[in-house]
Amino acid sequence: ARSCISHSPSAVGQPTSAVLTIYCSNSQLCPPFHPEINKPPIAKIAGNIVITLPTNTAELDGSRSTDDKGIISFLWTRDESSPAAGEVLNNSDHHPVLFLSNLVEGTYMFHLKVTDAKGESDTDRATVEVKPDPRKNNLVEMILDVNVSQLTERQKGMFIRQIGVLLGVLDSDITVQKIQPYTEQSTKMVFYVKNQPPHQIFKGHDVAWTLRNELHKQQSDFLIFRALEINTVTCQLNCSEHGHCDSFTKRCVCDPFWMENFIKVQINDGESNCDWSVLYVVIASFVIVVSFGIFSWAVVCCCKKRKGKSKRKSKYKILDATDQESLELKPNPKAGSKQKAQVQNTSLMHSESEVDSDEAIFTWPDREKGKLLRNQNGFLRNGQATPKPKSQREEIL
Repeated sequence: ARSCISHSPSAVGQPTSAVLTIYCSNSQLCPPFHPEINKPPIAKIAGNIVITLPTNTAELDGSRSTDDKGIISFLWTRDESSPAAGEVLNNSDHHPVLFLSNLVEGTYMFHLKVTDAKGESDTDRATVEVKPDPRKNNLVEMILDVNVSQLTERQKGMFIRQIGVLLGVLDSDITVQKIQPYTEQSTKMVFYVKNQPPHQIFKGHDVAWTLRNELHKQQSDFLIFRALEINTVTCQLNCSEHGHCDSFTKRCVCDPFWMENFIKVQINDGESNCDWSVLYVVIASFVIVVSFGIFSWAVVCCCKKRKGKSKRKSKYKILDATDQESLELKPNPKAGSKQKAQVQNTSLMHSESEVDSDEAIFTWPDREKGKLLRNQNGFLRNGQATPKPKSQREEIL
């Protein structure tokens, strides 16, 4: 290989020439020298993307980026203000075309940086706007008791026909928008229902309410898969205007001093609400407890009063012989005048003392005492008068 040297000839007293002459080692001129010029690359993205849910995939094309020597690397980055949701497919953030999936409502911004072999680089940016689903308020979701991997296309068609029977529509009027796993043993199916022309979409709240009511009327095994939950995708409960609806649990979160009417939830339509004021519930509960206490106390007192009354007992006492003729049975105050006129003598008197009398009850422990009493009080029957002793004249007559 020959080496080249440069020489700039000049005469004495003359200015140095600006012309650069290159000589080879053998005093011959070398080929002309052209220094290499590198241009930076130009990054270019095809354009901004606009999609509408339920479509949640998009792609950004940066293949129109150019460089005079060729681009050796592409790098896509997400702006910090963009939604975090969404996935990059197949490591495409290092390729000319970026593939995205599972995007959510919002605006995404991505930056593309291209680099050439000399380390020169350039950047460009583009946006992906994801608009909300216009049918989101009419979407119904059902949680099915089946693993998503075990749900076949044939079973899906059969299930849709059963739903159509419950709703009174054709299976072609039901459009399944999404099927995805909910838990390890359950599957979420999202669909909407439209009628015949003009193909109006039924309100999701009405569809969910109808399905719940119809399933309550049917047998538990009417559907091929048991429905664990039936709700609208977006929570549409007004919560009695005293709270807001949780989009995840589909239940009302009540404002302070308000609570759910659990009776309405259990008996009526089962929808969450915020009907009851906590203050009114506390007052009503206090009144109910006090009323129940008063009623219980009255019942207990009544029972004790009945148990405290004992049967009236008849008590007797020994009468002296001198008092037999003076004792008479008291006439019955309720009897007529005839009974009042009748006077009967008796050898025994019924005691009118009550249970708390101090007199002891006379008992007849054996027959001997009975004989003693007959000798002392006489042997007349109760109600008969003692016969008067007859005079001598009466005896003769």
